[in-house]
Amino acid sequence: MGHTGAVWCVDADWDTKHVLTGSADNSCRLWDCETGKQLALLKTNSAVRTCGFDFGGNIIMFSTDKQMGYQCFVSFFDLRDPSQIDNNEPYMKIPCNDSKITSAVWGPLGECIIAGHESGELNQYSAKVRGWVGPELPRVVPCERQDCTVVKSED
Repeated sequence: MGHTGAVWCVDADWDTKHVLTGSADNSCRLWDCETGKQLALLKTNSAVRTCGFDFGGNIIMFSTDKQMGYQCFVSFFDLRDPSQIDNNEPYMKIPCNDSKITSAVWGPLGECIIAGHESGELNQYSAKVRGWVGPELPRVVPCERQDCTVVKSED
């Protein structure tokens, strides 16, 4: 069994033991890289646009699209707490603004994620403090094509 829609995002943890995928089939899935076995299925109300592991490989995040009457959310799950995965209950779920997230990466020390939105704005969302949303980051390069992409620096 696997995804039944387009896969929009993929990320491997630091030791490439696990891989995380998000899809237009309204799900985020955790896989064993060596065997290809699906380890977890997290169902959502809309497509999963971004996903990623924190630097330690213990926390996963994913964002969902604003579509079909559903708001965009960023969800955080701690893989060390199996009940979160089993019950599909993240330890934190943050509603986003009016513009869906099109790209997201983990910030320094896994404290937050930095997200690029369809509107071109950049925001920080805390992975630690419930409800904290950092200030809007300055627009370095205006995104005119609705595909604001955020990438990590090599250092």
